Amino acid sequence: MSASASSEALVTEDSFLTATTAAIESKEQDASPLGISDDVKEDQPAVVLSNFQFFLVFVGLALAVFVVSLDMTIISVALQVIASEFDSLNQINWVGTAYFLTSTAFIPVYGQLSDVFGRKSVFLLAITIFEIGSLLCGVSTSMNMLIASRGIAGLGGSGIFSLTMIIIGDLTTARDRGKYLGLIGSTYGLASIIGPLMGGAFVDNIGWRWVFYINLPLGAVTILAVVVFLRLGTTKQGSLLESLKKIDWLGAFLLVTFVIALLIPIQGGGSLYAWDSATVISLFVVGVVLFAAFVYVEGWVATNPLLPFVLLKNRYASATFITSAFVGAAFFILVFYVPLWFQIVLGSSATDAGVHTLPLMMGMVVSSIGSGAAASITGYFYPYLPVGAVMTALGSGLIVSMDENAAVWKQVIYLLICGLGVGMSFQMCMVSSQVSVGPELLAVSVSTNNFIQTMGLAVGVAICSALFNHNLPININDALASYNATLKFLDGSDTAAVFSNPAVLHNTLLIADGSVLQQALVHGYLQTLSKLFWLPVGFAGAWLITSSFVKKERIQDGQKIEMGAA
Repeated sequence: MSASASSEALVTEDSFLTATTAAIESKEQDASPLGISDDVKEDQPAVVLSNFQFFLVFVGLALAVFVVSLDMTIISVALQVIASEFDSLNQINWVGTAYFLTSTAFIPVYGQLSDVFGRKSVFLLAITIFEIGSLLCGVSTSMNMLIASRGIAGLGGSGIFSLTMIIIGDLTTARDRGKYLGLIGSTYGLASIIGPLMGGAFVDNIGWRWVFYINLPLGAVTILAVVVFLRLGTTKQGSLLESLKKIDWLGAFLLVTFVIALLIPIQGGGSLYAWDSATVISLFVVGVVLFAAFVYVEGWVATNPLLPFVLLKNRYASATFITSAFVGAAFFILVFYVPLWFQIVLGSSATDAGVHTLPLMMGMVVSSIGSGAAASITGYFYPYLPVGAVMTALGSGLIVSMDENAAVWKQVIYLLICGLGVGMSFQMCMVSSQVSVGPELLAVSVSTNNFIQTMGLAVGVAICSALFNHNLPININDALASYNATLKFLDGSDTAAVFSNPAVLHNTLLIADGSVLQQALVHGYLQTLSKLFWLPVGFAGAWLITSSFVKKERIQDGQKIEMGAA
């Protein structure tokens, strides 16, 4: 929850920027649908605005990207409160997963739609969808409604990211483009830092629904700036029917449904459903069929496939994609469950949990920027992947050792180590995905890296959720026996809420503060949460191995490499 969901979330933010930026650079060379036509000279933007108009449009675009970035990180500290209100702790991971599924699958679709209907109209459509999704999230009356609404928001969010980069490509010269993309990129780092703090303030003072409502006025300002000041010419190529046929609608549908069919049994198996139940078995079978259909469509049907198989034949690219999947899985578990650890084990408020999470987010931002700058100067990128794996494994292993009495310095250092390791690994996976292929495959390689990284993220947190749901009742019952405590609330109400609403642990109307019962329940949750952080250790070990197969050559002088935003 930043992991993704948290928000984001840095993985998705960086990948969106790099993929769409790479697409702009690549399409300038071959005049493919996502880019700018060949007759646009390098020193002449495709669309010329006055300085004042450009300033207002750029501010609007930056604000839109900031809002989407904020949405990915602000939610992380609200998850515990949301789970408590809807009594649905076992479904909480879907709040982030639903967003990432739709946002990832439709990145290339937006680029192709903008060529059919124009940049401005499709960009406004994306903002509108995102705003509608945010509104529905805010008014959700159940966890299922919230999950569906997050999927809608993700559908709009992917268009905002990708089209912002394409529009900037239309409005700037090649020489100035990097400067403006860098400014856009800085909004990611800002959002990743202030998101948890702002989310905590909202949750503690005016309610969790405002982590979504805040998107509405900010989005309205962006819509106003785009409607009034952005004037772009048509980019349509060919007839409407021909253009629509180029979009891989079927591939996107099959990809999303396949992953959903895979994640539901992984997450619910052993807790919501028995592993040998008809539900689990049938969903796995459906998932296999959908995957086979996806492979067939991508390999033999789609004109512009979401996942070109030519990349998978490149051993360096394949090693990078597998590594990236492990990095994404480790990242999302940390961003998703670290705030919950502080809120459940220490009883921290949402605001305090946001503050506690800062070392993790700051570490990712600093190492992403630092490793990218170092690789640009020295040309060496590979060493950061194994170093990042070791740091992530070390930090996560140390987090396992933390209990309710852990000193503040341990909390800060352990999370900082994790953040530094994950941040540099994200950055270098993006670089590796580019240096592994020729210029003609650069854009699609980065996009594919984004796809597989997000899939790893979703599967990783699903595994984590399955372990949490399975182990929690076992650990709570063991802790009650160990502490010789009886599970009974002060008001005599149903104690089943202990397993689905962690807020009751620190509710003095139900459990006396400092009582043996509270200590036992906290210990049960601590044992459950601590075990989850062994997963990032395992994923880091896996990417330590797979990263040994990526390309290790030094980046050549003059070779253009896009770095992710931090």
